[in-house]
Amino acid sequence: MEYSSHLLPPHAIMLMGPGCPHCSTMMEALSELLKSGEIAKLEVINVVEFPEEAAARGVRSVPWLGLGEFSFHGAMGLEELRHWLKQRTDPKGMAVYFDHLFSSGQRQMVETMVRNHPDHLLAFVDLLADDQVGINTRLGIGVVLEELQGSGLSKTITSELGELTEHEDPRIRGDACHYLPLTEDPNAISWLRKRLLDDNADVREIAQEALEELQETHGEHTLH
Repeated sequence: MEYSSHLLPPHAIMLMGPGCPHCSTMMEALSELLKSGEIAKLEVINVVEFPEEAAARGVRSVPWLGLGEFSFHGAMGLEELRHWLKQRTDPKGMAVYFDHLFSSGQRQMVETMVRNHPDHLLAFVDLLADDQVGINTRLGIGVVLEELQGSGLSKTITSELGELTEHEDPRIRGDACHYLPLTEDPNAISWLRKRLLDDNADVREIAQEALEELQETHGEHTLH
């Protein structure tokens, strides 16, 4: 029987340095998780002895932790570590992680991750569907989608964004309309046309602007 790597305890990599005031406490917490079987393997690397390990990961300060696909800068306690271990197995865990990255000014890391794993773009849809997600994350999603223009990667979430244009919350409908043109996908046109008749004036306006943006991208003949 094969098991998803997300369901198995992860391999943890910690970068530390001598004199680091928080590293020993974090090592103790990770050791406890190792003993309990919550992580499968713990590798601790002294960046003074192996500076190339920090350089390869773009790490400039310690402690740093790699936990499966997740990575973190700064000290973390036992409960916070357990929180992120739980997110690894949650279907919406990547969305929670991206929200953390956007909120802490690490947008570039999100962009790198979705370029390497375009399936992670579905986490953007989960975030946009959540009315509790903050403005920094919503703006960050737009910036990343803009950076992906020309790559074709964002087309993978056209239908999911399209479904959000029918969400009961007009703000979420409007956001979905706003981001659809960034997919550069002509299949987004039919979703946007429906919103020209939306009962919310703001949504109608955003949908019209989005259609005009797609018209500029694909040519007027695709809109008629």
